Amino acid sequence: MNGSSKIIHRARWVIPIDKPSLEDGAVAVSAGRIVDVGRFADVKSACIGFSVKDYGDAVFLPGLVNAHTHLDNSAVAGATPRGSGDFVVWAEAFLSAKDSISVEKKREAINAACTNLVDYGTIAVGDICPTLLSPPYLVELPVWGSIFIEMTGVGRERGKTALAESKEKLSFALVNFINKRLSFSLAPHAPYSTDPSLIERIITENSSAGRLTSFHLAESPQEEAILMGEHDGFGCAMRKWDFMEEGFQPPRMRPVAYLESLGGLAIGRKMIAVHCVQLNDSEIERLARSGCSICLCPRSNDYIGFGQPRIADMLAAGIEPCLGTDGLGSVDTLSVFDEMAFIRQRHPAIQPETLLRMAMINGARALRLDAELGSLSPGKIARFLVYREELGGEPHEALTSGIDGAGLEWIDGD
Repeated sequence: MNGSSKIIHRARWVIPIDKPSLEDGAVAVSAGRIVDVGRFADVKSACIGFSVKDYGDAVFLPGLVNAHTHLDNSAVAGATPRGSGDFVVWAEAFLSAKDSISVEKKREAINAACTNLVDYGTIAVGDICPTLLSPPYLVELPVWGSIFIEMTGVGRERGKTALAESKEKLSFALVNFINKRLSFSLAPHAPYSTDPSLIERIITENSSAGRLTSFHLAESPQEEAILMGEHDGFGCAMRKWDFMEEGFQPPRMRPVAYLESLGGLAIGRKMIAVHCVQLNDSEIERLARSGCSICLCPRSNDYIGFGQPRIADMLAAGIEPCLGTDGLGSVDTLSVFDEMAFIRQRHPAIQPETLLRMAMINGARALRLDAELGSLSPGKIARFLVYREELGGEPHEALTSGIDGAGLEWIDGD
């Protein structure tokens, strides 16, 4: 479509996200931007000289935001055990499978996964990418987001090495993957796998530079145990995987308190805490007060056997979580629609309208993209989804209960 075109797109339903859904709605676009959203008759009266394209019995909605995934791990799909509940068992299988796959096979799998993201209705992504294998494919796609160059290494020497290598990768990315849609930053992996001095430094440097930090937090019972000094088996595995030096001194703090002690929950830190499954009431309240973005990946938590995040309690505390799929080492698809359907099944108290916000505007806010994406609002980028399959009546329930991806199409305003 020519960027100067002025078109009113009409459908039976429009789901703007930032205001109530509209029956017989319309989205007017011009020069790559949304200029009006409302009922068709109102939009047509306001937008003189616009042509009309009618999609009939269809629904318009914003693109979805997958705020946490690991495209790097796409080649290990199907290679890990389901439901063991033991992080060491899962990680042993994951690392063994990943080490056995050639770089060429990894690239092929990442390329396919990136394409699938778009096919699944994803407009923005938070990708954990220690190897920089995914950016060459993402920059070629109409996808926005943040690429997090992840670091592991507990111990002074391992931490120094991880930081030097990661900063070199960041410099390379900023030169070689110039793209206004993507940003890059360093990210410590998790409280048990990254040296505390490194965690504190990266959080501070990212905040000063206006960059996001992504951090796996309170994902598994084993994480809490190693931090409390109660899980020697996990520590042995960490040393075996060369993530940890001998002599590690556990902080004897739970994950949220540990992150707070390192400055990660200070107001304005631009932190995305991912998973947040093993939380008590006071920790949920603490995260709510911090303003930290919370990204949930409940299918992945279920796959490994870690339990489920307390979504209803988070919402009651004022947290507005977003959604991620995690990587194909612990889920079957990278579809945020599938994530919503899983939550509808396992957390039936969560309303469809809330789920749609989690999948769209909440994710855009977490990635600091809400000025451009996440809702159908005037001024935002005119790229959004149309779903043409029969939905029956009101569309929210159907869209969050599992959809046929073949019915999804993109509307582009430029």
